[in-house]
Amino acid sequence: MHRPKIIAFICTIFISIAANADTLLKLDKKMIDAINDHISDASSRCDFKESTKYYFGQTKFFNHSVVDGNEVVQEQSYDEAMSVFKDAMDACYVTLAKEKTISEVIEISEAGQDAVFKSEAIHYLKSTDGRLFESHNKGKVIFSVVGGEVKIIESHYFGLAFQEIEKLP
Repeated sequence: MHRPKIIAFICTIFISIAANADTLLKLDKKMIDAINDHISDASSRCDFKESTKYYFGQTKFFNHSVVDGNEVVQEQSYDEAMSVFKDAMDACYVTLAKEKTISEVIEISEAGQDAVFKSEAIHYLKSTDGRLFESHNKGKVIFSVVGGEVKIIESHYFGLAFQEIEKLP
């Protein structure tokens, strides 16, 4: 006679656990650093699957540029961005030769469910034909716990300068 009550109680516990799954995982700076290192390493190896594993179908991509003195923001859908990433990884035309970090800031929300990673860096890129390029950029990546996993929900890229250089500094 008590069996239906026990089953109802157990179901309530499982529903409660599932509803609170996101709150079990808390983001911290060490975790965000590890994810960024993983993405950077995988991108340097032109490993599409590993370099994109933290993105998901609802990730928003924004490319910021300055045109005639005005900031222009272009949004790409997940499918568009993944197509560009895939083509770049398949061609593997450039690899990271050296990185000079200018700044990195990680802000974690009080609840630990969201994080913002802001960075500025100079990247030295080597093309498959031996040319060297210098890229000065800023980025902002917003992480969130989604379905109990860490996901990138927004990615912002600010290309400040890009030029070919003659030698690796």
